Amino acid sequence: MTILAKSKNSISLNEHSKNVSLAAETIARKILIDSNDEITNIIRYGALLHDIGKSPSEFQKILKGKIKKSKNKFRHNEIGWAFLQKYLHIPGINEKNFNSILDMVYWHHGISNKMNEHYSDDIIKTVSEEDINTLIGVLENLVGKEFVNAQRNEDLVKTPVYYSDTDTDLNKNHTFCRMCLVFADRIVSKLEESNIQVTVDEINKHILKETLREKKYSIDVAPYSGPENEKRFKLQLSIAAHKEKTILIKAPGGFGKTLTGLIFSLKYSNKKLIWVCPRNTIAESIYDSIISELKILNISDVSVELYLTGEVKNKNHNLSDDFSADIIVTNIDNLLAPTLKDSEFGRLYSIIDRDVIFDEFHELVGEAALFAAFTNMMRVRHRLTDSKTILLSATDFGNISYLWDSIGQQTLVLPNEKEHYPAAHSKKFKLNVVENFEGVKPNTYSNLVIFNSIKESQLAKSTLPNALMLFHSEFEDSDKKKRYDSLMQNFGKNSQNIDFKQNVCATHIVQAALDISFQNLYESVMSPESTCQRIPRINRWGELEFTPEVTIFKEKDSKSESAVRDIIYSRNLTGLWFDYIKQYDGQELTTDELYVIYNTYNSVHKKVLMEFVKQRERESLKALSEKYPYKSKSENKKTNIITAGSNQFRSIGTEVFVIARKVNSSEYTDSFSVRIYDSIDKDFNESANPRAQILGVYTLLRNNNDLRFDFNDILDNKDKITIDELRRSARKSNTPYVRFDKIYDTDEYGLISEETLKTIKSNKK
Repeated sequence: MTILAKSKNSISLNEHSKNVSLAAETIARKILIDSNDEITNIIRYGALLHDIGKSPSEFQKILKGKIKKSKNKFRHNEIGWAFLQKYLHIPGINEKNFNSILDMVYWHHGISNKMNEHYSDDIIKTVSEEDINTLIGVLENLVGKEFVNAQRNEDLVKTPVYYSDTDTDLNKNHTFCRMCLVFADRIVSKLEESNIQVTVDEINKHILKETLREKKYSIDVAPYSGPENEKRFKLQLSIAAHKEKTILIKAPGGFGKTLTGLIFSLKYSNKKLIWVCPRNTIAESIYDSIISELKILNISDVSVELYLTGEVKNKNHNLSDDFSADIIVTNIDNLLAPTLKDSEFGRLYSIIDRDVIFDEFHELVGEAALFAAFTNMMRVRHRLTDSKTILLSATDFGNISYLWDSIGQQTLVLPNEKEHYPAAHSKKFKLNVVENFEGVKPNTYSNLVIFNSIKESQLAKSTLPNALMLFHSEFEDSDKKKRYDSLMQNFGKNSQNIDFKQNVCATHIVQAALDISFQNLYESVMSPESTCQRIPRINRWGELEFTPEVTIFKEKDSKSESAVRDIIYSRNLTGLWFDYIKQYDGQELTTDELYVIYNTYNSVHKKVLMEFVKQRERESLKALSEKYPYKSKSENKKTNIITAGSNQFRSIGTEVFVIARKVNSSEYTDSFSVRIYDSIDKDFNESANPRAQILGVYTLLRNNNDLRFDFNDILDNKDKITIDELRRSARKSNTPYVRFDKIYDTDEYGLISEETLKTIKSNKK
């Protein structure tokens, strides 16, 4: 009886396994920077044995169309792992490499059970003796009788974690090995379905199609006129021409990092490029900048797409496949999704072998799993492959490349570790360092006021004369888009140069990568990185004839500012930076002189800053070790329903969806995802019994036939439903919780507390 691997074309397990093993080893040898027999051996065996768990009769019946789905709660990858744990014996292999082979088998799909919950015996007991004998026969056929463990390993072994919380080198190797297997399986399946013989040549065709661009471009003439622009263009050409595989470029805002990245990709590389941003707003801005720069460079045949939230949001091409353009602009979440989401495993090869630019990568430093996932990807690309990586930032915490560098592989830091490239102009600004924000100077315009907390930004906006807008994260998407468009229209590079523009109040959402310029800046201090990101938002292109002013204030008595500092950075380190920058109060500085201050500060406090970054990575690694690709047994149907905290890279603790009533209206907002820091009743300042109020709002929305939500199940059982069940339901975007301590102001303030709004109204009287 033939054991099948695929139902289509009745592909045998033996044939498929050997094809995948050939492809996986070919992929590994193609992109490994050095010959590494240890890793290629792991990949060979892991790929050869990856589908052995399909051998039991129940899975064979599914493949042969006799039954529709298995009654076993364990998937074939879980069964294969458990069987091999007991019966596989590879002479001369050490325990670590043996476990890496089994890791490939276990994690080449998602699992239906909780990670690290079961023992191998729990899984084996679900397989009949007859099927065990079948599995032994398949194992002998694939690798030989000498690889069958006659003694049978009787140790109780728990199912493996997806990421280790301590061994970063193991995480790096596992990510690379899984990539080789998954991409090989994808290539082989396509060839087998098309009845094409699997050969090294056919495998290489698919590899080249995935990552190579058709041609290089001659970019030799400065796209902008003027001696300063031509001088900078020569510098950009020399930076982009560097051949080192990992380069960190330290350049201030306005330097032209976007053009530098394009020169590197189009003139000096023939690989497709992924341009990675920390946030959607930055990705959208970079996409617009790339399209604009290509037009100025007179290059019309380079395909570009903006890929966010798992889909193409904008593009300049007609390609049918997503994530296939010459240049893909995306955020860090979408880049890393294939490392943790089994439905996107197929893109793992692209994100490891294409050229990648990480823009404003300093924003990734944090306690959430995102930071550790990023540093793991950097270790994979930097230590194992010949992939080219460019890291762009004006602020790099004093160079964090030590997190992925090794003795044999060092990141090239440009211009060097102690300096930055020169700013776009040498005009000065006056620095003021004060304790508290006392408003903008009378009769001044085009001021940018940045607070760290939404509450303080709302309060400040209400006191500003000639305030154009408030810009923060807690606006509905449509309102957020209007504000972004207005910001770019009024303060972008192509806006009219009018002296009497209105003032803008914002949170840190505007501090990086947006090509906007203001006349004066007021910032609530956060970190040296934030300060150096924010200051280039004034006089960005050197257009002002007077000396603009930057006012840095501490606002130390604000509880909300202190809370945000602890979340994003560190209250103690904020104080350290404020005390350091205070010595320059009253001085006139250029942007270049600001970066001398920044680099000196990093050098003076190198030890404490390194410990901060390492501590954040440890916290992040712990968070990452709790994540894994979970695969539901039900079909994955795409819906508009989102689960709070489903972004495993950014979620910390409990998250729920909430809605709030709009000001002077009976309408309610779209769902917002919010993090719970203490408990819902305390965070939302709830009354003793909010249950009745919430059910009342649900009834109102259902009676109004509000199709954004679905409260039918809750309301049909409202006599039995508890407040805890309402809170659990709030993890879904279509059954959000109701906040009564906040309301939504479309025109000015966004989601705002009743208390803050009362204060604003009182101040205006």
